[in-house]
Amino acid sequence: MSAAVREFREESGLTIADPQLRGTFIWIDEVHCGIVHIVTATKWTGTLTDSEEGELQWHRIEDLGTLPGLASHQPLFLDAVMLDCDRFYSGAAVVREYKMVEYADNQSP
Repeated sequence: MSAAVREFREESGLTIADPQLRGTFIWIDEVHCGIVHIVTATKWTGTLTDSEEGELQWHRIEDLGTLPGLASHQPLFLDAVMLDCDRFYSGAAVVREYKMVEYADNQSP
C-alpha cells in the first residue's frame, strides 16, 4: 500500500491514511497489457492540488459515473468499489482500436 500512498500524494497533494485495495482491472490491447489496482481511502491530510495528471476537483460519489472524460472501463467498477464496501471488484477487458470489445467481471451473474 505504500506505493498507492506515494502515488496519491504525488498526483493530488493529499496523503491518504487508510488505503484499501478494492479491486483490479486488467486490459489488453493490440500492443499492451496493463493492470489497474483500485484503491480507496476515507481519511487524508493535505490540500488538493493539480498535477501533471490534470486539474483535480471534489465530486459527490453518486455523480462519479456521469463525469465527462472517464475512461470507458471506469463506470464498470465505480459503484462496486464506492457504494458496496463488502465487495472486491475484479474485471478484465480486451480493447481494439481504443474501444472495449470484450469485458468480464466478478459482479456479473
